[in-house]
Amino acid sequence: MTPSQCRAARALLEWTQENLEQRSGVAKKTIADFERGTQIPYPKTIREIELALEAAGVQFIAENGGGAGVRLKEAAPRLVRRRISRFERMASLAISYRGKEYRVSLSTDILDDIDRTNHPSDAAFERSADAHLNLILVRAANAIDAGRADRDGNVLLTANPDFPETGPTARRK
Repeated sequence: MTPSQCRAARALLEWTQENLEQRSGVAKKTIADFERGTQIPYPKTIREIELALEAAGVQFIAENGGGAGVRLKEAAPRLVRRRISRFERMASLAISYRGKEYRVSLSTDILDDIDRTNHPSDAAFERSADAHLNLILVRAANAIDAGRADRDGNVLLTANPDFPETGPTARRK
């Protein structure tokens, strides 16, 4: 994502830098400095900004001879409710996407792998799920778009390919 793509994405969503700060967890000053081109944040920070924008429905268009850009997707996933059980080692989320409700399941091991930790309690899992909600929503929408939801609207997210940043081959961030 380039600084101009970030500005354009915010404009499409009619978001201020404060809105993006709230949705991404990235400080407004960092966003402002990035958009002005005066500072390049860490790759992880840029990814958090991208995920917040993607979860809101922005699609980034790579440089393809006509220049990099952004556009709005037809739909954006929205969290309806969630349930996390450390005992069952599963996180279940209900999301609304493209006019239908889906039940998304993922192993809490995925959250452990993303955070590079073993969460000791349900509360720790919930904090991890909150911190990575944009990532989960984007990955769930991608799985649905790829036809991986069953007839009943169940979607199972796995460590790969849904979360390539997890597992033994993932690069430390």
